[in-house]
Amino acid sequence: MKRVFIFSLLCLACSVNVLYGQDNDRQILAEQDLLGTARYTALSGAMAAVGGDVSAVRDNAAALGVFLHDEITVSLNWQTKGGDTRLGATNAAYLFNHQSKNLESKVVSNSFMIQYQRLNNFYRRYSLENSNVPTSQTDYMAQSISGITLGALQEHGWSNHAAWIGKFGYEGYLIDPVDTVSSNADYRSILENGESVNAMIEVKERGYLDEYTLGWGMNVNHKWYVGLSLNLRVLDYSKNTYYDEAFSNGKGYGLETSVDMHGVGFNANLGAILKPFDWWRLGLALQTPTWYNLKVNTYSRLYSDAVNPQITVTANDDYRRRKFTNPLRTIVGTAFQFKQYGMLSLEYDFQHFAPQYRLHTLKAGAELVFNRQWFVRAGYAICSPFNNNQQNYEPQDFSRTDTENVKLKYKQNISGGLGFRANSWLLEVAYQCTLMKADLYAYPIQQDAFLLKDTGHAMVLTFAWMFR
Repeated sequence: MKRVFIFSLLCLACSVNVLYGQDNDRQILAEQDLLGTARYTALSGAMAAVGGDVSAVRDNAAALGVFLHDEITVSLNWQTKGGDTRLGATNAAYLFNHQSKNLESKVVSNSFMIQYQRLNNFYRRYSLENSNVPTSQTDYMAQSISGITLGALQEHGWSNHAAWIGKFGYEGYLIDPVDTVSSNADYRSILENGESVNAMIEVKERGYLDEYTLGWGMNVNHKWYVGLSLNLRVLDYSKNTYYDEAFSNGKGYGLETSVDMHGVGFNANLGAILKPFDWWRLGLALQTPTWYNLKVNTYSRLYSDAVNPQITVTANDDYRRRKFTNPLRTIVGTAFQFKQYGMLSLEYDFQHFAPQYRLHTLKAGAELVFNRQWFVRAGYAICSPFNNNQQNYEPQDFSRTDTENVKLKYKQNISGGLGFRANSWLLEVAYQCTLMKADLYAYPIQQDAFLLKDTGHAMVLTFAWMFR
């Protein structure tokens, strides 16, 4: 008869504990799809020095100062990535422009905007396998509770006294104490030295990161454009991970983890665009750190047949409050205008994580204009590795058993689009291809990473009504 051990830890949602999360959580909140209006998408987001587009406000609030009319904009998109396809709205905005009636004033106009944007679509799924892996997650299970005495491990149960991943290993008979005395604080995997395993991981992600913006921009003498935006972010994210190891003796285990994160964040963006000459613009913007207030729930279940009969161990950490801060973001850009024939734009985006957490994005976009009404656009963007100074990481939340870490090798966006602009309306379309390659480490000390590759596609359709 199957023996079933069920342990549960319920933590009040109003808990005041502050948890600093997994590296993957940082990556989830930091990375964004380069989707917005069709023009922004086609130029791969290289608009920090261009302005005049409601989606460009997400990078530089001074983009609002370039407007000289009122505008209502709606953008719809089709997107596929990670084996999942979604239809939805990437952008909706209303902009009001007030032009100065004082002919002697250097202030030409002020613009005010309210906007919704989808910053990231998390829907994706993947399944990866590796054979003859020289390390095992059971080695990490033993390492994670090193220093915790056997007596304390048995006495405190599912508390913050020990990492849950180690507790699962102990309850699932996947690790053993080096000594059976209660003062023992060393543990080892049940596998023999040099024994390899066959590993498999399945991940399913769902959810979104949305942003709601109140923005203001000012045009000073058609030379200076300044702006400020206040941004509220709404996160709804969930992930299901199943990790499996098969031992050489035919036995093994599977670990299932479900994580739900919900909450809001706030930041502000202050920017400026300088036009020293009609053919040249410079843009600079600073986005404050984003302060998140999240609720996180973790549910884990282990299936182990390392001993007979099979054992099932479960644990649940009910919704717990978590404070999280994403770092300061700096955006610089330049644009070159070729009279009425087109323009070229470049942008650099840097997020100020600690040295081991750096995120750099380079963007370039070009636009050709025909008969002042037809527009042909192309863009390219590349994102540097997120955690390029470390192979793996140490989870800092005791209850998290989703120990995988995605180490980005590269992420590239290639885009293009067409647009038609009449006197009072415009219709634009864009296509974007995203190429991503990464190493996935199922646990911090894994030697042979899983190779994760994906090619995503997106189409954006934008309609805007312009009036004065």
